[in-house]
Amino acid sequence: AIVAAQYGDTIWVAQGTYLPTTGTNRFISFTLKNGVQMFGGFAGTESSLDERDWEANPTVLSGDIGVPGDSTDNSYNVVFCNLADSTTVLDGFVITGGNADNDSSGPTTTRPKSGGGLHLVGSSQAQDTRPVIRNCRFIGNHARFNGGGMFVRTVLGAGATPTLINCEFRDNSAARGGGVYREGGSVMFEMHITKCKFINNQAFHGGGLYVI
Repeated sequence: AIVAAQYGDTIWVAQGTYLPTTGTNRFISFTLKNGVQMFGGFAGTESSLDERDWEANPTVLSGDIGVPGDSTDNSYNVVFCNLADSTTVLDGFVITGGNADNDSSGPTTTRPKSGGGLHLVGSSQAQDTRPVIRNCRFIGNHARFNGGGMFVRTVLGAGATPTLINCEFRDNSAARGGGVYREGGSVMFEMHITKCKFINNQAFHGGGLYVI
C-alpha cells in the first residue's frame, strides 16, 4: 500500500502486528511517503475516520523480524522518513522492537546505529522534513548511539521539524536520547512536541530527550 500510494492518498490500517519485511534484512523499514497520511487503529468495519478507536485496536509496527523474541536480528529502524512535508501523517500506531545496535566504525548518526523506532533525517535544502506524528506509542526500541525511540537530524542547510502530538515514549534506550534525540534545526520552522509522555526511557545523556 505504501509503495502504491501517491501524494494526497490516505491509508487505513487495521489492528494487528506488521513487519517491514518477511525476510531478515535488518536495513528494511516502513518508509513514510511524502504527502501520504497513514492511520492505524481500525477494527475493519469503519466507514469514517471518526469511528476508529486506536487505543482499543492496537496497530503495531514491529521490528521483530528474524527469530521471534530475539532482538539481535531485529530491524535497525522500524520506520524511516526523509523529505516529507507537513501533509505527511503517521497516526495511531505502536512502534516497537527497533534495534539500531550496529557497532561498526564510522559516523554514529547512520541508520544502523541511531533511531531504533523512527529514523528521521532532513537532507533537502528545498524544504523542511515536517511529518506529523500523532497518537503513536514508541515502546521498547533501542539505539546503540542516538535516539532509541526517535532520531531526528538535519544536514547542513536543511531542516527537520516534525510535529509530535499525543505520543508516548516508553522503555526506549540509547547512549544519548533514550526517548528522542534531536540534532540540528531550521531557520524556517520549529519542532513542536505537544501532550506527549516520556516514561522509563534510559540513556547515559538525556533519558527522555536529548537536543544538540
